[in-house]
Amino acid sequence: MRKRHLIGAGFFVIAFLGSTLLYDPRPHPSDETLINYFNNHRSDFDRLVSMALEDSSVRAIYSESVMLDDYKVWPATTSEGFSSDRWNEYRSVFARLSKYKIDCLTKKHDRIHIIASGDSSPLPGLDSIVIVKGYVYAVEEPAPLVSSLDEMGFDSTGTFFRRIDQHWYLYHEWGISKPE
Repeated sequence: MRKRHLIGAGFFVIAFLGSTLLYDPRPHPSDETLINYFNNHRSDFDRLVSMALEDSSVRAIYSESVMLDDYKVWPATTSEGFSSDRWNEYRSVFARLSKYKIDCLTKKHDRIHIIASGDSSPLPGLDSIVIVKGYVYAVEEPAPLVSSLDEMGFDSTGTFFRRIDQHWYLYHEWGISKPE
């Protein structure tokens, strides 16, 4: 009996160490890489924000759909509230920002979030830990501001920001994704 517990504990230690050694805690591009990319594509980022502010009834733009404020999804559940011409305009800007697969934005808390990199790891059950790094446009300075997001991983819960320029920030967000 004791031998089985030792064998089980041994397998657990090997599995834990293996997953720890194989997992890259920083799967995202570095701050400097994202800042350089932002500076080289500033007009496209500014255009996305301008369009998102103009489209006041839009909650999020995804690679395949648009979430409207009333939670209707264009074009899946409604044909109203958005147009194909506007959709093509967003897709054109996203295509120019394709190096980091930037193909969505969300509006929340008076901020516009543009995801540049995401990673998830499953937890026991159906939940997952999700870590996102990207850009934020915010008129009011978000908090907390940090000097670097590079060392953040699964142990950095919450959302942290690093200033790029006036109204522009990088962000790192850690959370649990629950199935619906």
